[in-house]
Amino acid sequence: MTEAKRFEKEDFKEGMTDTSFESCTFHYCTFTGANLRQHKFVDCEFHDCELSNVLLTGAVLQGVSFVGCRLLGVHFETLNNILLSISFEKSTLDYSMFQGLHIHNTNFIDCSIREVDFSDADLAGSIFRDSQLTGSTFDNTSLMKCDFRGAHGYNISPVNNRIKKAIFDREGLEGLLAEFGIEVE
Repeated sequence: MTEAKRFEKEDFKEGMTDTSFESCTFHYCTFTGANLRQHKFVDCEFHDCELSNVLLTGAVLQGVSFVGCRLLGVHFETLNNILLSISFEKSTLDYSMFQGLHIHNTNFIDCSIREVDFSDADLAGSIFRDSQLTGSTFDNTSLMKCDFRGAHGYNISPVNNRIKKAIFDREGLEGLLAEFGIEVE
């Protein structure tokens, strides 16, 4: 196990020698397409890292934050869901999958979340503030008490999703009413 270590500008595309990390920080590191199956990250931070197409099957992410990272096409739904706790800020998550995950109170602050699948996920209490959600799928998703203030580009059906006590800007009403053919001026 690697503990409390700072990694900077390292290339992990071919993998990592250790599979367990606690209280580590990764700055400007490259993980593109890396196989991180069964790896464990506890209380770790990723800053300005490239993690597109990383393989996370069975990986543990507990108390992990991503700031300014690129995570294109990542299949988060393959993560170990036990004690799963992640947050994203100023990151790009386009074309990723969160299908069926239970990730309450997850922060997606000022992120690009285009064409992401959140079907059957439980995101209760999550924050999507100032994020771009164009083309993302919300189907049978629990969005109760979620905060969508400043978010844009979303199309969320109030019929097919649970949105009780979710917060939306007036400007975002169009994304809630689109399926009903209602125009908001």
